[in-house]
Amino acid sequence: MSHYFYDTIYRLRTNEELTIFEKLITFQEGDVNLVKDFLKIEFDNEAFNINCTSLAFNSDAAIWGAKTIYTASQLILFRENKEEELPSFFEPFEGDTNFNAIFSIDLCLRFLPQIIQETKYIDPDDKLIDILELILTKWHYSGIGYELYVEELNTTIIKENIFLEKLYVERIIEKKDIAKLKIPFLKDSIKATLGIYTDQYWKEIKSENG
Repeated sequence: MSHYFYDTIYRLRTNEELTIFEKLITFQEGDVNLVKDFLKIEFDNEAFNINCTSLAFNSDAAIWGAKTIYTASQLILFRENKEEELPSFFEPFEGDTNFNAIFSIDLCLRFLPQIIQETKYIDPDDKLIDILELILTKWHYSGIGYELYVEELNTTIIKENIFLEKLYVERIIEKKDIAKLKIPFLKDSIKATLGIYTDQYWKEIKSENG
């Protein structure tokens, strides 16, 4: 029995390789369970690496993120449905938008910007792009480094969680996401994190007069 879903997610997480099959494959329970077990291990490893013992794996969130990535990757090339039917492939996550969910979803959703770029190369007017960008706007921790409308981002949870803010800032610095400098409290956190190396490392901050 082939495990298309698991194989795709495993290769994406371990080698950053995107596997595209000839058509969308129905999610089988056994395949989903394999992905869930794999992502739990990946979650624990990442939580350990950032030394955050308070994080709890949200399996529903992790699987939602994995299914979103898998479905988006298959729709890049193989599509039998009309444009107006595309949103039906992407059901919103019904759980709470908290740190556990954000971190669990990000295990796979961090690769969504790459998929959007690939879609743009094929057809910059593809309606799939708008759908995927809306998902990134909702789960924008996974969209750091991708050009999103900063004004549309809900940053409340970042302000309320010191550890999430730390991770958010670190990824902004890593990706050099200049647009996020428009968010005042994040700009201040970035400057505080970089300290005396602010101007040396990120000249754009200096160019914004402060």
